[in-house]
Amino acid sequence: MSNGTARGARLLRRLHEMAAAGPASAVGGLEPAPLTGAQTGLWVIDQLDPGASDYNVPQVYRFRGALDAAALGIALDATIARQAALRTVFDFDGDETVQRFDGPVGPLRIVDLTHLRGAEQDAELRRELDTEASAGFDLAAGPLIRAVLIRLSPAEHVLMLTIHHIVFDGTSAGVLIGDLSAAYRAAVTGQPADLPPITETFADYARWHQDWLAGADCRRERDYWLTRLAGRPAPVDLATKPRRRNAAVPGEPVQLWLPDTGDGNGGLAATCHRSGVTRFMVLLSALSVALARRTGCRDLLIATPMVNRPLPYTRHLVGYFVNLVLLRIDLSGEPTYGELLGRARETVVAGAEHQTFPYSELVDHLEPDRDDTAPPLAPVTLVLQDSAWDAGGDWPGLDVQFEEQIADGTVTDVTLSVSHQPEQLHVEFSFRADICDRADIEHLATAFQSAVEEFTADLSRPVPLGG
Repeated sequence: MSNGTARGARLLRRLHEMAAAGPASAVGGLEPAPLTGAQTGLWVIDQLDPGASDYNVPQVYRFRGALDAAALGIALDATIARQAALRTVFDFDGDETVQRFDGPVGPLRIVDLTHLRGAEQDAELRRELDTEASAGFDLAAGPLIRAVLIRLSPAEHVLMLTIHHIVFDGTSAGVLIGDLSAAYRAAVTGQPADLPPITETFADYARWHQDWLAGADCRRERDYWLTRLAGRPAPVDLATKPRRRNAAVPGEPVQLWLPDTGDGNGGLAATCHRSGVTRFMVLLSALSVALARRTGCRDLLIATPMVNRPLPYTRHLVGYFVNLVLLRIDLSGEPTYGELLGRARETVVAGAEHQTFPYSELVDHLEPDRDDTAPPLAPVTLVLQDSAWDAGGDWPGLDVQFEEQIADGTVTDVTLSVSHQPEQLHVEFSFRADICDRADIEHLATAFQSAVEEFTADLSRPVPLGG
């Protein structure tokens, strides 16, 4: 037997061992489960526009070094075997929809671009990535994860994982790449994967969530939100063009960078330390100021996705747990910068304490007859990307970097995404070009940047809002 054949046999044995250590011991097994509230919302959207790519979540990683493509393929299979959500398909029998966890597993597709050089290779790489990101999924047939490995040279590869949002969220990205790196390390070293056992699956969470929706805790959260949003303001409207149904077109994002040295001598880190707030609370306050100056509104609703993993075992799972939460910011009464930060802290903490009530249910309660050409309740979204979206763990003999999350369509009118980089924050304003002018979004981005800088100065000064 040749060395390559023997090694391949060992890798196959490792695959079977790692798969056996995954879902076979899980409490949820392969029994069908109900959909969560958030999943139901995405399933309904898909029924209206089957196979649309708006809810694709593409992840791109660059590998430098001697990558073992066979081991990576085996590691991917083992990771999918471990994470039940990645095997999900959805069945509708005319009465109800359920999710099953016995869907097909697609292969690791390999594309070789080593015959190209320079700009020609870059252009073909971009074409491959864009094509993959825009390809739809069949929720009934599966699979709901695709993987393509693009070979640029013997020592450089790009891995793209594209997953449908109905089985995946931002926190899942860190879980997935961490599991994948551990499985790859196990495949190339022959050692067991250093991963915590999965004793409960997303199926168990979905069943728990269904029971939670019928319980007292759900009613308490619902009552909180109905009280909190009583007399709510009209949604901030940044549109300058007529809205049309099913006409959303994403514009080229507006980007900027904010310093964030964390040296304690100024900037965001010092503001957070002095005020007892988080970076997110400062960014929320700054966005509120920018919107207030732009619109004249002093009572604002801004949406943000929250992790929503209320049970300890969920931190090891891939799945769609995230829930959109509405943050109501009060800028009335000429607050100082410090007072506004305090208001932001209160609304963020309260929102986090009540983050499990499904956003779709809240929309049904508050806007049952809403206009479906506009996002419900809050057309502006603030997203702070989790720092866990990195290369995840130790990759033997490889330098692995998270390259990008390719834009997957603009769901709200304007989405402000912030990700932490070494000593700076990368800020991106995504927007619907069919209703918003880029010049207006650039102006909003500049106003936001100025507001952030204001919050790093004297916090005892009143916030000038104009009007």
